[in-house]
Amino acid sequence: MGGGRRGLLPNTVKDVEEGGKSGYRRDGRNLIQEWQRQKTSLRPSVKHSYVWNRDDLLALDTSNTDYLLGLFGFSHMDYAVERDNARDPRLPEMTKAAIEVLQRDPNGYFLFVEGGLIDLGHHGNKGRKAVTETVELDEAVQVALSMTNPSNTLIVVTADHAHSLSINGYPTRHTDILGIAETSDMDYLPYTTLLYGNGPGFQDHTRGMRPDITDDDLLDPNYRQSAAAPRDSAAHSGDDVGLWALGPHAHLFTGVHEQSFIAHALAYAACVGDGLTFCGGNRFRRMPSAGGGGVGVNGGIGGNRSSPGNNNNNNRSGGGGGGGVNGGIGGNRSGVNGGIGGNRSGVGGGVNGGIGGNKSGVGGGVNGGIGGNRSGVGGGGGVNGGIGGRSTGGLNGGVGANGGIGGKSIGLNGGVGGKSTGGLNGGVGGNGGTWVNSRGRDRGNRRWQPQGK
Repeated sequence: MGGGRRGLLPNTVKDVEEGGKSGYRRDGRNLIQEWQRQKTSLRPSVKHSYVWNRDDLLALDTSNTDYLLGLFGFSHMDYAVERDNARDPRLPEMTKAAIEVLQRDPNGYFLFVEGGLIDLGHHGNKGRKAVTETVELDEAVQVALSMTNPSNTLIVVTADHAHSLSINGYPTRHTDILGIAETSDMDYLPYTTLLYGNGPGFQDHTRGMRPDITDDDLLDPNYRQSAAAPRDSAAHSGDDVGLWALGPHAHLFTGVHEQSFIAHALAYAACVGDGLTFCGGNRFRRMPSAGGGGVGVNGGIGGNRSSPGNNNNNNRSGGGGGGGVNGGIGGNRSGVNGGIGGNRSGVGGGVNGGIGGNKSGVGGGVNGGIGGNRSGVGGGGGVNGGIGGRSTGGLNGGVGANGGIGGKSIGLNGGVGGKSTGGLNGGVGGNGGTWVNSRGRDRGNRRWQPQGK
């Protein structure tokens, strides 16, 4: 849904709304009609709708619609402050209709909502248009939050780039964001709170001083905030942009990331694509680590007892090794997610790794078991990690958040409890409950059950 009918209509067809204008396509194709024919040919039970105005959208029976195409403008849709509300739907209304149609699919859905006119407003240095479009996007987010469940729906809000907009001065409390910030103590002329680094808002200083904006209508939708450098269309900027998330795997979107990371994190959380996903594990082809050193995914690093270029993920990881992701380092026969230490004992800690050698170990690790194959000295605690050995638990026991204590349990990042087979990060957590119906990485259908039931 959006604008852009001109791009789907041939240049021989007049627009349904703006009859004096024809489509842009020179290949004779009418993609709107092609879309309708395609949906009709699927099967008789498939229900599809094409709408081009607000009334038709609001009257649509979304509970009986499988496919929806909405084109509400010949070109771009109108800005919120200039919109004909009887003709054009608001972004929150389009968002609501989209979710109502998509949520009928039992397999879930992906919805992309863009406040595209925010960008156009900034390109013209038109602060009011950009701000009101941002409010429209905020309301669309609120609609999405109200219609979804954060326990099973991930909502991510971000931007593809920033603009040279800046918020300036020391305006008094309750001052309109579109208003005057203050009067300069240099030229004694007022300036607005919103200013741009470049764009069409630049004004020539023909009198050798800045223009006086005291009597300007700053709330006019077409008022251009001042820009420092002239440009026909304001350029994007290199500023970091905000990134907010709520729902499953929202923790992946904290901190500062390269922009391309977001797509990979979304694919991981949604279990789509050929890369690393929450549901399917790592589907990347395993690459051998270089002999005697290097770093390999799921591969150990080191020399003693490892073949040159061999990936020593399970048995015979090299003594004196180096570091690897989920890879064994050191020990004689470290298991999955490898141990750290010497030939038969280890001191220290490892990430996602067991700690210790074949028979004993001292120390602690994150997501790692503590102790050797048969005993652990002094116990210790690991986050999400099991404690103890195969046969004997660590002396004095140990406790880790979401981590179990005991033997014979096997988990990717640490076994948990009796003879259960844990999933990612094993199985035991607060109040002594265990995860049941969970084997391997994660096969779904998990439920929480207190011990003894």
